Amino acid sequence: MLLPGNVFPITTARVRFYNAAVREPVQIYVNDRLVVSNLDFLNFTRFYNVAPGRYRITVYRSSNLRTPLVDTWMNFLQNNSYTVTLAGSGSNFWLESMAF
Repeated sequence: MLLPGNVFPITTARVRFYNAAVREPVQIYVNDRLVVSNLDFLNFTRFYNVAPGRYRITVYRSSNLRTPLVDTWMNFLQNNSYTVTLAGSGSNFWLESMAF
């Protein structure tokens, strides 16, 4: 469907990641594929365009790729932008998703 002025509707979701928990770099896998390498503490990634749907998100310390900090599923809806934040401390970490 074309909109006035040749504007196309948004059919993807936009996702970026933020490391707010681990004071060392992390690796982020989406559906078992490395998408973010060495994300430093208090840094964001760029936005990634993804198809709407359900994704497995796994986060590791860059220094330990054997034991995940977080291994969870997240849903991303069409036409939304998300910031997915790694939060927590010690041995208790989680991902928080904020849509806007």
